Amino acid sequence: MLLSLRFVSLVLFFSALINVCAFADDSDVSVENMLALMQKNTRELSYQGSVIYSQGRHMESIKIHHHFENGVQFERLEYLSGAPRVIIRRGDKVFFINSTVGVINLTKPLPLGSFTRDYHAELGLTHSRYRLQLVGNSRVAGRPVQLLTVHAQDAHRFGFKLALDHKTGLLLRSLMVDHQGVILERFEYTDIVFGEPIAAEQFALTADSQQLLKHQAASHPDEAMNQNRFIQNSQKTASAWTVDWLPVDFQLLDQQSSQQVMSSLKPSMQDAMMYSDGLAAFSIFVADAIDMSDLNVIQKGATTAYSATKKDSLGIYTVTVVGEIPVQTAKKIANSVSR
Repeated sequence: MLLSLRFVSLVLFFSALINVCAFADDSDVSVENMLALMQKNTRELSYQGSVIYSQGRHMESIKIHHHFENGVQFERLEYLSGAPRVIIRRGDKVFFINSTVGVINLTKPLPLGSFTRDYHAELGLTHSRYRLQLVGNSRVAGRPVQLLTVHAQDAHRFGFKLALDHKTGLLLRSLMVDHQGVILERFEYTDIVFGEPIAAEQFALTADSQQLLKHQAASHPDEAMNQNRFIQNSQKTASAWTVDWLPVDFQLLDQQSSQQVMSSLKPSMQDAMMYSDGLAAFSIFVADAIDMSDLNVIQKGATTAYSATKKDSLGIYTVTVVGEIPVQTAKKIANSVSR
């Protein structure tokens, strides 16, 4: 599921970069034009194609259909490898479908990308921590592209190498790279066509999809009940936790507090805080009265997960930082959390 959400965010992952151009040289005015074209056409063009998405040693192939009609976007992302999974967007409604969880209506906005293009624009971020550079031309999916490098200006975020379609401005390739230039994550079209008719059925929730949802609820009533309880108890609230250090330009996007009840365990409060600088994002999860000292660092491609178990006068708690940031940055954030 996390990989699914991460992939969806890539389609317009760099729409917020338009404001970066204020920091580019005057000779880079065309960068702004290309990014503006990308933002417009990713929304308003109809296209379909195949994509490879890799993170670390893990790779997936995905089929994308995108249609725009009467001011409304329709998107379908179908995974062609691994377990069958589909993400469907119809306007503001997003659905995740697979044989395990059935159909899930994603009621909360995704952290970045095509499903939340106005979300980051409202933040008014300046992106002073990134520098853009045009680096030539190439081909991706058989189409001429303009190459654009996004340099991270400090050690707390990663850089990107982009390939924008010359004609449409569409993002055909995105590479997230560390400070040594090692590719951490790849999103790349292998083929793409524009303007061909796309059947409305591609964006429909079929009877089979609806049946998956009913079957899941009937087969696992206790699990469904627990999931509903968790969702109902999750709410925005003032956090009891203090984050004393954050990388510059990262801002709080969302904050949730929930009470989770598990068998043989007393109720525990769990807080989640999401931060972004408009390009990169990470979340902080704090679990009260839970010891996860056996876990420390997990890194998969660009995604780092770092956990630290702490103890104060009120007892133990675990802080976990998950996001597209370097390990040392995740450690520094986690170690700064207290109550």
